[in-house]
Amino acid sequence: MQSGYRAMMLAGILRALRDLPAEVDDKVAARMGFLEWLMTLPEGCSEAAAARAAECRAAPFAATSPQVALFCNHLRALQRCSDEVRLLGRPGGGGA
Repeated sequence: MQSGYRAMMLAGILRALRDLPAEVDDKVAARMGFLEWLMTLPEGCSEAAAARAAECRAAPFAATSPQVALFCNHLRALQRCSDEVRLLGRPGGGGA
């Protein structure tokens, strides 16, 4: 996937997280947003590097959106993972 597409996907995820109805569980929404973002990463991509870039774009919204703050927590957790740890089951991603 092209990086422009991934940027648009991230922007859409962040917008959706910021505009969530009150009845939606923040933690679940942030986790689903993170998984949706993760699915956009191309094969061979460094997940940690992509997470750093996504966090840079998302961080300004974290102060005013608890859902985005939780999404950023997922991105930071991924950054802490070594690139040697492959995420299994991601189409086009790390293999078994």
